[in-house]
Amino acid sequence: MVFELRRVVGGQFHPAVVKFGLQMHRGLLRGSTTRVFGLLHTLSQVLRDYEAPAGKELIRDFDATVLKPSLEFLHRCRPLSLSMRNTVEVFRQTLFGMENTQGDNEVKLKMLEHIADSTEFIRLAREQIKLTAAARIVDEDVVLIYGYCALVTSIVKYAKEHLKKEFKVIVVDTGPDFEGKLSLEELCCAGIQACYTYITALNVVMSKVNKVILGADAILANGAVKGPIGASQVAMVANSRNVPVLVCCETFKFTETVQTDSFHFNELGPESELLNLTENLNLNPGSTSAQIKTLNLKYDVMPGDFVSALVTEIGMLPCSSVPVVTREHFLRRA
Repeated sequence: MVFELRRVVGGQFHPAVVKFGLQMHRGLLRGSTTRVFGLLHTLSQVLRDYEAPAGKELIRDFDATVLKPSLEFLHRCRPLSLSMRNTVEVFRQTLFGMENTQGDNEVKLKMLEHIADSTEFIRLAREQIKLTAAARIVDEDVVLIYGYCALVTSIVKYAKEHLKKEFKVIVVDTGPDFEGKLSLEELCCAGIQACYTYITALNVVMSKVNKVILGADAILANGAVKGPIGASQVAMVANSRNVPVLVCCETFKFTETVQTDSFHFNELGPESELLNLTENLNLNPGSTSAQIKTLNLKYDVMPGDFVSALVTEIGMLPCSSVPVVTREHFLRRA
C-alpha cells in the first residue's frame, strides 16, 4: 500500500474514496453487496463535490480524471468483485448516455438519481428474495447455511420471527475467517435453534439436513456460482445426498463472465491468515522453504449442476437462465 498512500498524501483522491478503500483493505466491509452499497455511496459523495474545470466537459473529465483513478486505487486496496464491476459498468454507461444533456448541474442531478435508484433497487431485491426464500422453509426443516451471509441470515430469521416456522439450523464454517460464528450469534439471539460445526464434519451433518441455503458473490454466464471458499464443497456434498441447494442472489450480480475454475479470477488473502492456523505445526512464517507454499483463496466456483434453484427478486430460476436475464438487462439499459 506504500505507492497508494503516497498518492493519497498528495491529495489526488476524494476523502470518501480513501475511506472506502481503507475499509475494504482492512476487511471491515463484509460481503460483496455491502461493498456495492459502499461504492455507490462513495460515488455519490465524489460526484456531489466535483466541479468540472473551465473549458472541460463534465462527463469526460470526471471519467478520466476522477472515476478511473479512484477505481484503480480501490482495486489496489482490494480487487473489485464482479458485482462491483457490474455496478461500475452500468454507472459509466448511464454517465456517457447523458452527453447530450444540457448543463453540468443537470448531469449531476440525474447521476445522483441513478445512484439512489440503484441503491433502492438492491434493497428491494434483497427484501423480495428474503420473502421468497423464507417461504421455502417449513416446520421441522433442518437448514444448513455456510459461513456468514447477511441475506441468508435475514431469510432464516424472517422465517422464524414472522412466518413462525419451527426448524433447526446447522452453521458450517471454515477458516481462516470463521465468519460462521457471526451467523451463529445472530441466530441464537433471534431464538433459533442452531448448532455449529466445521466443514470437516460436513459429510456427517449432511445426513440430517433437508435443505441448504447459500449466498453468492456472482452468478456466471455458464450458470456457475461464485461464492466464498468452501461453498462449492458444501453444494457438492449436498448434491451427492440429493439435498436441495438454494442459492440466494440479486440479478445485478449476474455477469457475462465465464469461469470453470477458481484460478482464472480470484482474490488472495494474506498468507499470514493461513500460517496462523498452522502454529501447531511449528512452521516459520519467514521460511523460504520451497516445500511449503501458502495460497489463501477467498472464492471458489461451484458448477450450476449442484444448484437446485437460484432465488432472485424475479423468482426462482434455474442456473441456465443467467444469459437470458443478462440479455434482458442489457436491452433495458440500451
